[in-house]
Amino acid sequence: MIFRSLLNTIEGMQLKFSTTWEYRYDFILDAVQEIIKTDYSDSISRIAVKNDGDKEFVECLKELKSADMNVRNSETLSDRHNELVIEGESRIMRCTLEFHFFCDTNVVELTCREKGYIRKKGKHSFDIYMDSLEINAYCRDARRRAIQKHELTEDK
Repeated sequence: MIFRSLLNTIEGMQLKFSTTWEYRYDFILDAVQEIIKTDYSDSISRIAVKNDGDKEFVECLKELKSADMNVRNSETLSDRHNELVIEGESRIMRCTLEFHFFCDTNVVELTCREKGYIRKKGKHSFDIYMDSLEINAYCRDARRRAIQKHELTEDK
């Protein structure tokens, strides 16, 4: 991912990244599943979705937990949405992070709740973390597509 900007907000330090490729909702689900699997585990504090025209986010954490933390098993999350937010305690970066994905764009906003973190570590402290997330999400997508293609050819 490409670092674009840093903004000091009430919620924390917001970093804006552009993905290497434009992404669709499938990528968002893959990225979120990767965040859950490799970093947040049980420390998710929020996951929510929103569509254009909606005034508020629909909170989905309870539903995700009942779907065994699998975003594709969650009825609400598996439906296409324009925005998805996930927040939790990052074991890798050792701070609270909120990811904000916007469908059909190449923008990902990352908010670090600990304001001193960026001052101490630098504005590019999340670059490798975000690159890894993007690569792993695309790998997850490629595996899923290959499996689907293989299943379709077996059915014939």
